[in-house]
Amino acid sequence: MPLYPAVKNLKKNKKLILNIFYVTYIILILIAVIVFKKFSTLSDSELNLLFITTIFSLIGSYIMVIALQHRQNLFELKSMQIISFKADIYIYLFNSILISLLFFINEKLIASAYLIVSIFVYIVYNIILKNVFDKKK
Repeated sequence: MPLYPAVKNLKKNKKLILNIFYVTYIILILIAVIVFKKFSTLSDSELNLLFITTIFSLIGSYIMVIALQHRQNLFELKSMQIISFKADIYIYLFNSILISLLFFINEKLIASAYLIVSIFVYIVYNIILKNVFDKKK
């Protein structure tokens, strides 16, 4: 029983905790990139690609966490579990096609793949969630 208020408080502050975690994560990743840059033998163009890829991935990871929270909300509804699985299949199919397509267009575009996929996942689960709540009204 003593843990219940702590769990309730944790759920109430979930967004704040996730944001603090994410800011800490960004700082640690950027420090790692700076340290890597200092001791790296990569060329300037390769380091630039690394930095751009890191930035795209950090933005994509934040969007993906939000999208996966939407998915979790859907998955907790028993009637939406099959729809969630079907959405997952289409998302992974899109992901595999996207990587091939980006490589075919220009292999440097692969650096933005995670960001593009995370935006796609966010849009898919937002549409599904919106439809679920519109049907409940």
